Amino acid sequence: MGATPNTPAPLANRLAGLVCGTRFPFEAVPLTSANAHLGVALWTLDYRSTLLAGIVSFVRSKGTPDGGFADEGQFADPLTTLAAADLLSTLDPAFDPLPTAAWFGRTQEAAGWWRALDPEVPWLTAAVVEWLETAERPFAERFRWPAYQRFDLDRKTGIPGYVAFDRLA
Repeated sequence: MGATPNTPAPLANRLAGLVCGTRFPFEAVPLTSANAHLGVALWTLDYRSTLLAGIVSFVRSKGTPDGGFADEGQFADPLTTLAAADLLSTLDPAFDPLPTAAWFGRTQEAAGWWRALDPEVPWLTAAVVEWLETAERPFAERFRWPAYQRFDLDRKTGIPGYVAFDRLA
């Protein structure tokens, strides 16, 4: 994967698994959405999965009482909530997506959109709708398996072989 020392995974490894902001007002503050994205990426790529438990725990702790997710000292917003909900709903069997789905329902604009800044409205709305549809499924159907390399898959069945499952376990 050839990561350089300034990419999120090695940085997170040095900081006990969490990605922190580098500029005011988030300098040295762990970021909820960045960590959620990192957790999804690490799991999908089956890379440095030892960091995952700490990342999931951190992201879970950033949930607000109303079902949204926020960075330290900030209000819950659709981008941060979507990133956190994507990670937790697909990897944490203890996560209940219903409060977050209700949060999205309360924050939807009258025209049916979700907005954080402005230019992201179409893709953010599509991503929220996709997440809401997925969140209705039982955890076993939401679970995100790592994306295995072709050489890890059995040629006849397409199922990951023993080595891939051994790495996962």
